[in-house]
Amino acid sequence: MKKYLNRIVYLPSLLFFIAVILFTVFYYSYIKNVTTEEFNKAKENIIKTQKKFLKINIESVVSGVNEIRIVTFNSSEYILKNLLNIVIKNYEAAKNKKEFFKKHFNDKLFFYIISKDYVFPSFYQTYIKIRNKHLITVYNGKKYLSVEKKFGDKIIGVAFELSALDKIIKKEIIDYIASLNHGKDYIAFSQITNWDAPNGYFGKMIYHPLKEYMGMRLNINKPDVKGNYFRKEYFECLKEHNGCFVSYYFKNPQSGKIEKKLSYFRIYRPYNYVFVKGVYASDILQHLNFLKKQIFKRFYTIYFNTVLFLLFFTVIAIIVGKYLSDKIGQIMIKEYEKLEKGYKDSRKELIERIYYDKLTGLPSKVKLDEDKEKFKSLILLDIDEFSNLNNLYGFEYGNEILKCVADYLKKRFLNVYRIGSDEFAILLDREIDEEYLKQLADEEVECNGAEIMFVLGASNIKDLFVTAESALKKAVRSKMKYFLYEEELKKIQKEKLEKLKKLRTALQNEDVIPYYQAIVDKNEKITKYEALMRIKIDNQILSPYSFMTLIKDAKLYDEFSKIMIKKVFKDANIKKIPVSINLSFSDIVHEEIRKLILELLEKYKIGDLITFEILESESIQNFKQVKEFIDEVKKYGVKIAIDDFGSGYSNLVNVLSLEPDYIKIDGTLVKNIETPEYYEIVKLINDFAKKFKIMTIAEFVENEMFFKILKEIGIDCFQGYYFYKPAPFDKIS
Repeated sequence: MKKYLNRIVYLPSLLFFIAVILFTVFYYSYIKNVTTEEFNKAKENIIKTQKKFLKINIESVVSGVNEIRIVTFNSSEYILKNLLNIVIKNYEAAKNKKEFFKKHFNDKLFFYIISKDYVFPSFYQTYIKIRNKHLITVYNGKKYLSVEKKFGDKIIGVAFELSALDKIIKKEIIDYIASLNHGKDYIAFSQITNWDAPNGYFGKMIYHPLKEYMGMRLNINKPDVKGNYFRKEYFECLKEHNGCFVSYYFKNPQSGKIEKKLSYFRIYRPYNYVFVKGVYASDILQHLNFLKKQIFKRFYTIYFNTVLFLLFFTVIAIIVGKYLSDKIGQIMIKEYEKLEKGYKDSRKELIERIYYDKLTGLPSKVKLDEDKEKFKSLILLDIDEFSNLNNLYGFEYGNEILKCVADYLKKRFLNVYRIGSDEFAILLDREIDEEYLKQLADEEVECNGAEIMFVLGASNIKDLFVTAESALKKAVRSKMKYFLYEEELKKIQKEKLEKLKKLRTALQNEDVIPYYQAIVDKNEKITKYEALMRIKIDNQILSPYSFMTLIKDAKLYDEFSKIMIKKVFKDANIKKIPVSINLSFSDIVHEEIRKLILELLEKYKIGDLITFEILESESIQNFKQVKEFIDEVKKYGVKIAIDDFGSGYSNLVNVLSLEPDYIKIDGTLVKNIETPEYYEIVKLINDFAKKFKIMTIAEFVENEMFFKILKEIGIDCFQGYYFYKPAPFDKIS
């Protein structure tokens, strides 16, 4: 009996042991399959969401690029219309009307006429549609953006080279993409240059945040590190579709490792630009894998504890096993809920990163770009002297100021944005006037003990951000508290931009023309020439003084100066004539210009023919630096003249320390030489110069009477229209 009882007792144990083994196999397989299936679904959903965000983001970029093209074409057409109106007026006044159009003709920009009797030049026309239709003129195989106007029985038009316009658009697109890039979420773009892909080469990289890829030629036969010909894949796809997703292996700039990357390629067909943005597999799977490991770890722990418990307590084990199974199910649900919450949080974080400023919580510049079309006016606010607060009290204090300003603006306005380090924007659904701006600018805001003032720029005109930004720049430059953008300012800025384009073209073509004005002695014999800069624009020779402020603001002065100096040295060497060259203080302290002068003196060996005229009226901040330059060039036989002497308030001791060979008396003194006071000043300057053995030159001698008075005083040399007007190199003897 005992034997059978033992068997009875043993049998349940055996059955239980077999059940445990079967349960182990089944439970492990079931949990693993369910978990893997659910994680795969979660992974697919995350990838699908990432694709959606990538596509939305790139499509938004392409919309921005298209807007840049539209605005540039519209702005250029507006400038051409204004230019055409001016040309029509000049055409009416022209005596030889047929020669008028030949005279105003070049490859970049030309004017044309269509009439029954006369057509110039020979061309044909078509249209291009960029939101609106734009007239395109084709001449000698080149395309031009055109604007024309019917004038009586004639049609008169102006045409501007389309390739030059495309270069402007390309530069603005590069700046736009660069402004969007931050951290690892970057956008790059390339251009497909040949759909036939000879030798596999089909395009080149135009912009990439990683400099090693900038300008790289693209080849469909070059695979990634895993052998995937992904370039060929998206190249073939873009022949038929506007966008496509491609997976390949690429170096993650954050980790430096080669990783799988999912990217969306989108073509902008007007220029065959391909924009791309991607996400790395590690970013997608990092959180997912972490949760997966945690869930499996907890599962294994609970499972083995359950099995051990069942081995000792058969009956109780079944109940406890069910309980623990339920518990495991609950844990799984919670973990999946965490996963879902993590996914939602990641999505929310992604949206907030793009559309909202982390410090202030305000919408960002990207959100402003999306919202601005719905409103009638825009105000930009720049915190006055904010950089000084940062430098004085530190960045943490500056951040508190920014949060305080944001809170103040949110209380006052519904639609507030932070678009720069210390720049905010306000969108309004009504137009504003200067009185409203003045009230806002006069309001005092106190933050952390500091009194905050704003500089405001605002606009009620289309292209709200561009025009408001122009108004803000105008206010800052003019040291005004506020400025409201007006159509007149838009016109002035467009004219300024057109002038700047022409100046850049002149600089690119080296259309800097030295003119020479003779300097004579008391017997009216030519002793030397002064080189005067002229600029060739639209086939006209112009003085640079009307452009000088624009040249200096655009930081082009140094380049014009270098071309002028090189050409004058070359001319002086050809005819072996003594020449004076004007130098400003900025020329002397500019390292490249100073080096160029020394190289030219060494090259041509004509130092004894060169005189450098240094402007007395120029703000010489460092006489020691100027003196060192003078000592260096005098080793080559160069002479020094002080130009416009008497126009400023120079320290005579400083002037004498420069050891000048000539003093050029300022034209204002010469023009008023009949006045006793001016006569005495000129006489005093001449006596001063003679005492120190310095020769004198009188400028702006315009008539015989001036000449006689100046000779009577004892001036050594003379310059002015009474003797010679400035002339080009080939017109001087």
